[in-house]
Amino acid sequence: MAIPKVNGPRSPLYSLRQVVTDFSLSRKLQLEIFLSLDALTSLMAASLATSLSPYATDPINLEKNGLGFTILFAVSFVCAAITTGLYDVKRLRIVSEAIVRSVLSAFLACMIAVCAYYLFFFTIPGRYEILIAAVFSAMLAASTRAISRGLLLARDHKILFLGRESSRELLMSEIKKRKISQDVVFAKPHQLVFCESQDLDAVSNSMNCFRPCALADVVVIESGCPLAVLECLVKCSACGMPVIDFLRYYEEAFEKIPHERIDCEWLLSRKSHMSSPAGRAIKRGMDVAISSAAIMLLLPIWAIVVPLLKLAGDGSVIYKQERLGRGGKPFLLMKFRTMVANAESDGRPVWASESDPRVTRIGRFLRKTRFDETPQFINVLLGEMSVIGPRPERPDLARRVGKHVPGFNLRTVVKPGITGWAQLMYRYGADTRDASEKLRYDLYYIKNASVLFDLRILVATVGAIGRGAR
Repeated sequence: MAIPKVNGPRSPLYSLRQVVTDFSLSRKLQLEIFLSLDALTSLMAASLATSLSPYATDPINLEKNGLGFTILFAVSFVCAAITTGLYDVKRLRIVSEAIVRSVLSAFLACMIAVCAYYLFFFTIPGRYEILIAAVFSAMLAASTRAISRGLLLARDHKILFLGRESSRELLMSEIKKRKISQDVVFAKPHQLVFCESQDLDAVSNSMNCFRPCALADVVVIESGCPLAVLECLVKCSACGMPVIDFLRYYEEAFEKIPHERIDCEWLLSRKSHMSSPAGRAIKRGMDVAISSAAIMLLLPIWAIVVPLLKLAGDGSVIYKQERLGRGGKPFLLMKFRTMVANAESDGRPVWASESDPRVTRIGRFLRKTRFDETPQFINVLLGEMSVIGPRPERPDLARRVGKHVPGFNLRTVVKPGITGWAQLMYRYGADTRDASEKLRYDLYYIKNASVLFDLRILVATVGAIGRGAR
């Protein structure tokens, strides 16, 4: 293992830089910071709009409606930014795309804020307030991303990884897929000898003797490290050096969990907000409310789609297929028929693909917009599914994939959903490799499920549908 040279001791700004470098890799921390920034900047933009409005000279009107518009616009902007994909880490790398999506978010926020404002105050805000709030919120959102881009991409995040080669490969594959500039040094814990020398050149010239803080910004470790290594890492942690378990680091950085590394300890520690009786009751209430509202809104559209599907081909309009629900209990999932009749003439289940030749012309449109999934709101009302959760799998395919993907059946510990974290974060699954990758996202959702996480997925799903993503 080659130990790179270091230029000198850490500067007093190390703790601040550490937050920035952690932020460059952690999608979860990125989301939290940008949500806070956008909420603050949109509040500032709306406040400025109300103060510059011609109605600002009317203190009664300003006190009555000005605060309401400010709050409604800030909430609307955050929801719009999630819908337009403004919190995707890729937006930082292309400034023009961040600017375009900031403008789209401001435009959509204005539409949402005006509708909400009318519902609360039975009037609409002034056009000057709307225009000023939109312009300044878009400018501030684009500016924060331009500034953050310079901070986040200016410095490599140096990682010292102490663990198995297979785990290092998992880490490196994620870093390469996201095209993040990272410097990862891999070392086998039982071969290391740590020292307390302050001579950095002497430390660097020794092959296996060095101080971790002279080499990296963060240490990622796996279980099984020798006691001497752990004692050194405890000292480093006490001095402010981040020392993180591999599973936790992988989970927070990439918002998914490597199913190859989970064990009984992980299963026992899985306590999401939705696992309690109160959490399950809240989730069920949300499911009933959302599905009931969705069915009422969709009924007029279903009245148009059903005759078109009937004219487009033979067979029933509603296609029922056996899927696995919570605890592996089978149920009949309902969908609009998008494939030709007898698509599986031999009776064996076949993976569906993005450009499946069995899909009809109108079926292709329904699948692209996810409208073929809308009858599943009936499954939700029946309690067989949830609005948010892992996609229900067919029993035969689940058994087949379970032989090659360890932990695949863990997906059934929660109710399956119409949409979910894996569907948003990964492309359409077509083989066991895709199933393995989507399982990592499903496990992350199972562990971190909450009302806010469900709302985040729901809003992002609306944005994905609007962009035509499957």
